[in-house]
Amino acid sequence: MTAQTTKLIEMDIISNQGLDGHMCGAATWMARVLKAEESQIILAIDVHHIHARATETQRLSIARWQDCLQMQIDQLCESASQFLGEDWNEDISDNLISTTDIDEGDGEDVFSDTFHPQDPNYSDAVVLPLPSYLGMQQADRLGLLIMVDQELRLREGQANDALHELRVLLAHKAVIFWTDVRHAGTYNMTTRAWGKVGSVDVRVQRHAAIYCWCRK
Repeated sequence: MTAQTTKLIEMDIISNQGLDGHMCGAATWMARVLKAEESQIILAIDVHHIHARATETQRLSIARWQDCLQMQIDQLCESASQFLGEDWNEDISDNLISTTDIDEGDGEDVFSDTFHPQDPNYSDAVVLPLPSYLGMQQADRLGLLIMVDQELRLREGQANDALHELRVLLAHKAVIFWTDVRHAGTYNMTTRAWGKVGSVDVRVQRHAAIYCWCRK
């Protein structure tokens, strides 16, 4: 049986909207949140690897990416109440903020809202407002258990998409080794060949990180 992609699962959920308590638009909204979460993961990896001597163009590219991602997060958080209810953010503990890239003490009073950071530099660290992150008890209180199940299905599709990309990239890497690296006869050809390998490795790391996140 072929593994279902995120798009196929989203279309299946949409086709059943209005049935058994399925809320119209919820699947598309959650798919957008998951896509933004992928961007957070990729951005965090790229920021981690960017060299201290990065050019102004590279730093500007990262800054623009952070700004664009923050705008997406703002829009998703503003529309969260439509699907999660007006009081969805009540009693959310502060430990939902990812502090992986924030030093202890630096994150104090940075966020006025658990899911809605004011500092765009932390756009890759905030946890987005997905039903599962609220916890099963609060999700049940808010009547969101159906959405939690939908999110799980979408995450399965997200993991399947990441695995597919990993297979494609690893196959591509093998071809590069077999053709470019193996037959490189000069220093310049060898440099270009290993540059291709490095480019593929970066993409492999991104999709591997997304897959690992889906399994959490």
